[in-house]
Amino acid sequence: MLSRSVLLYESNVYFKFVTPNQVKRLQVFQNKLLRRILNAPWFVRNNQIHRETDTLEIKHFISQSFHKQQLSSSFAENALVRELIDILGA
Repeated sequence: MLSRSVLLYESNVYFKFVTPNQVKRLQVFQNKLLRRILNAPWFVRNNQIHRETDTLEIKHFISQSFHKQQLSSSFAENALVRELIDILGA
């Protein structure tokens, strides 16, 4: 989804610093966007839209992205990258 890649660019870096309110606002934006794309009426539940489009909720997507990045960075040869992973809390 192109909008998600723009919306969540480098979210794996700032994952630990995002407030619940910011995640909620991103989720509301994604829900509105999906609803508009699908032309779904107001009574269709968001979880149904996510299920039908095979789209993760924002918090799960960011968490998954963060953990994937952390795993791939843990094998990095660069000491600065490994130190950053330790700081962020592996």
